Amino acid sequence: MTRRKIFLRDMKRRLFWLLSFRKRQWELHDYPIDEIDQGPNIVADSRYRVDLLGWAGLCGLGPTREAAMTDLREKFELRRKEQNPQLRPGLNLPIKFASTEKVDRNGALLDDLIQHVLELPWAFISDESSLWDFGSDETVEKLYLKIASRYGVDVRDVPKANLADILEKIHRELRTRSGNIIH
Repeated sequence: MTRRKIFLRDMKRRLFWLLSFRKRQWELHDYPIDEIDQGPNIVADSRYRVDLLGWAGLCGLGPTREAAMTDLREKFELRRKEQNPQLRPGLNLPIKFASTEKVDRNGALLDDLIQHVLELPWAFISDESSLWDFGSDETVEKLYLKIASRYGVDVRDVPKANLADILEKIHRELRTRSGNIIH
């Protein structure tokens, strides 16, 4: 994105913020949006993107501008129900990360899993993270096998392949077996 485009998007966001003081309740049309034609080389059903400016990650996608706008409208309504009080147009919606309370209980085990199972130098893993975040059916099956090989624990029965629950199951089984847990 060019500096000019960034500047114009920011000015549009500020203008909508000023205009928002005329009302107390806002609808989607009261918020600054930017329509983007991502070009023909993008997946067909995502050619058009409509961004709600200032709300990182909230965008609509579709094969047409209208479809992208409909997608944004649906996502906006879901987000608006979660957001209390409603965020004034033109402001930046803060990014809210999922909790890491559960995975932090098994921090050393998590670090080991990231390095030796996922084979990554680092990864942000939250309580809502899943093995599915790291690949397809084939990849997840390989990760199940790596976990079984490294820790001797079959975790295929963990709902949604949730990593916090997988770590807890590994921790519990290793403790039950020998008291030998990665610290």
